[in-house]
Amino acid sequence: MKTIRFVCCSLLLTMACAFQAQAVPAITANGAVTAELAPPSGSFKSDAESGAPLARSAVAVADQVAGVWQYSALADIAVPKLAILGEIDNSGGGALSGPFGGEVPLMRVNATLRDTINIIAPNSDPYLVTASMDIDGVLVVSGSDGVVTAQITVDPADRLADSKFKTYNTDQTVLNDSLPLTFQFTGNAQFDLSSSLFFFVTRVDAGAKVLADFSNTAIINLSITTLGGDVITNAVIESASGNFGSAPVPLPSSLAVLGPALAMLGWRHRRRA
Repeated sequence: MKTIRFVCCSLLLTMACAFQAQAVPAITANGAVTAELAPPSGSFKSDAESGAPLARSAVAVADQVAGVWQYSALADIAVPKLAILGEIDNSGGGALSGPFGGEVPLMRVNATLRDTINIIAPNSDPYLVTASMDIDGVLVVSGSDGVVTAQITVDPADRLADSKFKTYNTDQTVLNDSLPLTFQFTGNAQFDLSSSLFFFVTRVDAGAKVLADFSNTAIINLSITTLGGDVITNAVIESASGNFGSAPVPLPSSLAVLGPALAMLGWRHRRRA
């Protein structure tokens, strides 16, 4: 189990580093299952957009075999948010494991986004910027090696980057969490903001069901405050993507879930109590 999780986390970090190395805004959504779940050749769906500005503000993928497995992934930089859903129903089958003894996941679902943010400060006083990835989901992984990982990174132009990384691998019928990063700036500021949400399943026992429902979602929020904690409402936020913070808005803000995008994908999966 430790070896499998190490391989999965190594793959995640490799993909995250490659994603961060890009010099332009980007959004990606991927989903895959191996031939063990979908013989003879498995399933792989991928959608991506990059450039400055982005031609599309959202990308999404979805696939399923009804009653057996399904996955969906969405990256929307205009909200901005990430959303993934992965489910395997092995209630009527024998034990399943990915290729090479489980070294390759049976199912992999991920969504990522990256943008360059510019903040035009209203005055010369120092201020704090907090970027947070706020997570809301359901995780049921008993009888499996199933792992959800979340990451947010802020990389300012004039200093070292900072990152928050979290792994979830136990049943949580309601998972609410937040990964915040705070930086102090004076004057105008520029930083790269990137985040990722991944789900891996490498083994499922006979009779087990696996669910990672994060379609409800991982939202990226920004807040700008004075050093004393008072909200600054007249800072202007711009982005290289042409989507995130494309107009002056009071911050912090609670950004709404993009329901039409989920409806378009056909994500009719109901949250389990």
